[in-house]
Amino acid sequence: MGYGKNLERILKERNTNVRNIANQTGISPTTLYSAIQRDAAIKYVNACKIYRALSPKFDMRLICDEVMDDDPALSRTSLAEYLKIGEKMKTARIKAGLQIQEAADLLNLSSESYDDFENGYRQPHAEILLKFCSVTNITMEELLGMKLDRSSTSTKSITSDYKPLLLKDLRRVMEVTSDKATTVIVMFDGEKADKNLEINVSHPILDRLDNSEVVSITTAEGSDKKPHIAICLRD
Repeated sequence: MGYGKNLERILKERNTNVRNIANQTGISPTTLYSAIQRDAAIKYVNACKIYRALSPKFDMRLICDEVMDDDPALSRTSLAEYLKIGEKMKTARIKAGLQIQEAADLLNLSSESYDDFENGYRQPHAEILLKFCSVTNITMEELLGMKLDRSSTSTKSITSDYKPLLLKDLRRVMEVTSDKATTVIVMFDGEKADKNLEINVSHPILDRLDNSEVVSITTAEGSDKKPHIAICLRD
């Protein structure tokens, strides 16, 4: 049984159908029907959305050929941390003393659109995440649930629970939490600014850096004068 047939079986087992999943995830019904008919794999970002929408959970490798054995998405706890951006937004908003309408106004959104983010019906794209961090005084790292080690390589003390965040994991997170392509500025720890890359987060040129350790996630102004996510890697 192939990927598409697995998806069809999983939907039947959970008493749902393509139309319902399309409405819940925002994935085009045509995309889902095509995958089932051609018995083809689902793209990683869509597989994550389907995973989040269905209960009980399932092994994403059944419908997606991009999931690796060590992928964080295979860990239920990790996936919850990666995808529950809405819950973190709600917590940060309340901590900042903002009502839903107030937060929506600061982000130039309708209250309905903002409420969709907190309830997990939609995932905010990078620009919304950046603005939200600014108005609620939360870091991108906290919003994405990341734990980073900022100490230098020479002075870093390795503890038993320390696990470096790799670029490949962050790229997948950002793909899942974005409705559109995310522009990032990739910087290198201790290197000159002219080595920085301003590029789409899914660009193949970043593949060779996938195993690089992330030092920080901040914001920076791009060449278009708009704020972009800045990722600093340990060189």
